[in-house]
Amino acid sequence: MINEMKKIYSASFTDNEIKKITQFYQTPVGKKILEKSTELMQLGAHIGMKEAQAKQIKLTERIKPFLEKYGIKQ
Repeated sequence: MINEMKKIYSASFTDNEIKKITQFYQTPVGKKILEKSTELMQLGAHIGMKEAQAKQIKLTERIKPFLEKYGIKQ
């Protein structure tokens, strides 16, 4: 798994950039980001899901005439 991750990062970053990223994650702020990232991703996903659900209702309202016109059941 580590080798595969190395390939992914190497495709996106130079060796010098990877060194700087590694150094950053050894700082107090970098460590805090690592500590909080899972929670922040979950909160962000929740916000995204709420937004998508709200827009789904609007989308359904907009396509309802099309569905009715072509006899497509919901």
